[in-house]
Amino acid sequence: MYFQLASQVEAGIPIGSAIRNQIANALHPSFAKPLQGVVCCIEEGYSLSEALETESGWLPRFDMALIKAGEESGRLDECFRVLADYYRERAELSKRVIGESIYPALVLHVAIVVFPPSAMIRLIEGDWIPFLLQKGLVLGTLYGAFFALAFVTQREGGGHWQSMMEKVFHRIPLLGTARRHLALSRLSMALEALINAGVGIVQAWPVAARACGSPVIERAAMKSIPQMNEGWLPSDAIKERGVFPSHFIGLYQTGEQSGKMDETLRRLHAYYQEDGFRKLKGFALWAPNAIYALVALFIVWRIFVFWTEHFKNITDALQ
Repeated sequence: MYFQLASQVEAGIPIGSAIRNQIANALHPSFAKPLQGVVCCIEEGYSLSEALETESGWLPRFDMALIKAGEESGRLDECFRVLADYYRERAELSKRVIGESIYPALVLHVAIVVFPPSAMIRLIEGDWIPFLLQKGLVLGTLYGAFFALAFVTQREGGGHWQSMMEKVFHRIPLLGTARRHLALSRLSMALEALINAGVGIVQAWPVAARACGSPVIERAAMKSIPQMNEGWLPSDAIKERGVFPSHFIGLYQTGEQSGKMDETLRRLHAYYQEDGFRKLKGFALWAPNAIYALVALFIVWRIFVFWTEHFKNITDALQ
């Protein structure tokens, strides 16, 4: 959707007509209703960002902030293209993670069904109800934990659960750093777009912080706003929080001193996006292998327990 909107807006097609084309193309059934509402609002005189706000919860805050900045700066086509590239990379990465997780997930399910062997023996003997209840409980717990984790991590906003999950993910090798770097990339992108739209740097920071998707970064930025209002440079204010990497603060200070803040923010966006996706790809390779190794260890342990009990029974019988 973003790619097509970028191409049409760049070609001079009015945004209302471009969105109507998206409805006609029916890229996804769930897009039709909110896009129709956006078109109706635009025809009534609303701007694109105002029209999107009427469809609350449909687009992430990051998308909303960037679209509004692009609209105000006259670079809406460029913002659409940036969002298109961002989601394309996310889709490719998700596809890769899912594809490489299928085999470990299959092995895990087989291990749950087969072990312990005593349960399989009862199943063969016809005692299948306890077998189904036991496996259903294990698989139900596993699936419940998985879907709960997916629900919590994909919710919009910076609530308690998102903050807690961010702290948990931050301790996972590669994944925690990747998520933090992608949040810094979104922060830099939003700041650069807002500044070019004519928004003051102090006013841009809270908007960009809310759009970055990291509750920790958002809280740190919001705590720095009073100091910025008192005349502190943003780099000095955020440095006090101890959340932002020294590399980010150093480059940001360079942009402040050189007067090339837009160029510096583009550089920060490119650096943290590239590094974040590189670490996510590394995690995508490492995580399935780690799952497979855990499943293999579980199988070895169950085999060891089975034979230990078997030899113990033989010894007890001989005695």
